[in-house]
Amino acid sequence: MADLVGLDLGIQAWKKAGTYDPEHNPTHALVHAGRKGQKTKAGWYDYVDSRKGQPSTVSLHVVRSTRATTIL
Repeated sequence: MADLVGLDLGIQAWKKAGTYDPEHNPTHALVHAGRKGQKTKAGWYDYVDSRKGQPSTVSLHVVRSTRATTIL
């Protein structure tokens, strides 16, 4: 659903509130990388020639890298 709406929806609010954190938040990291959803053909999924998402190795890497830096 986030890919359909756009991952960047609300980004200005996050920045204004000081909660935009692409190093620790996977959604923010995807937006920072330019992956904003279907409108850019890349978000959590890749969209090649249709609106049907395909698993993305880039997104997997982003999730793994942000998880590795998250302090619990």
